[in-house]
Amino acid sequence: ANCLWGNCAAIKVEGRNFKLTLRRVFINNTVIGLLSDNRGGQIVMEDSVIQNTGLNDTSTTLGHGFYAGDIDRVVMKNSIIRRSFSKGHLFKSRAAETEIIHSVIAGLDGRPSRVIDFPCGGKLTVTNSVLQQGKWTDNIDLISVGTEPQNCGGSVPPSDVTVKDNWIIFEREDTPDEPAANHGFTRMFTWRAPVGSIEVTGNRIVDRTGRFQYDGEGKLPATFDGNYFYKTRQESGFKVDQLEDLSN
Repeated sequence: ANCLWGNCAAIKVEGRNFKLTLRRVFINNTVIGLLSDNRGGQIVMEDSVIQNTGLNDTSTTLGHGFYAGDIDRVVMKNSIIRRSFSKGHLFKSRAAETEIIHSVIAGLDGRPSRVIDFPCGGKLTVTNSVLQQGKWTDNIDLISVGTEPQNCGGSVPPSDVTVKDNWIIFEREDTPDEPAANHGFTRMFTWRAPVGSIEVTGNRIVDRTGRFQYDGEGKLPATFDGNYFYKTRQESGFKVDQLEDLSN
């Protein structure tokens, strides 16, 4: 706790083909919650909480909640990542395959960047979870795909993304004083990888701005059906404790 210099992380993992499982772990007040290197391996996080990374913007390093490097696989299940500061991503994975199941990733009153950053592309699946973009987000997009080819061996692969049966809550208010005000429409994706497949369906989406786009850069050929839109949490039936309690 209270480790706020450099790339200080509560847990660092490195090596070739490691297999790390975090179960019932609570991480609070570090620059980064978890950080891995780039030599392959697997991370599974279950029934755990990471919160308050880059505490109160006192860290000069990006306060990522969870940061997996260029490894093989990440699984996040029944876990919570919330409230990152210093413009870090709440969840960042360069893994070839990433799966998020029955979890909460929430900006709340922090100062994060994206909710999910998937900069090297690959396979990403998010199901039965809550994704919440806080009021003070530094980015208007929720999820990036393939945005860092220069840090991914010079290119990114065709990417397969499924976002299904989630609550997706956008809290930015589209006002002159918000950090993301000058960035335009609220959008789900910044997508710069070749498109393999994409499925976005069964999601309940709350967007108070009324200026929502799935893709602000015209990279996605798909049309999206079966999602439900609301202007407010109250209209949608979403309860505040759903950001804190995985039983809901």
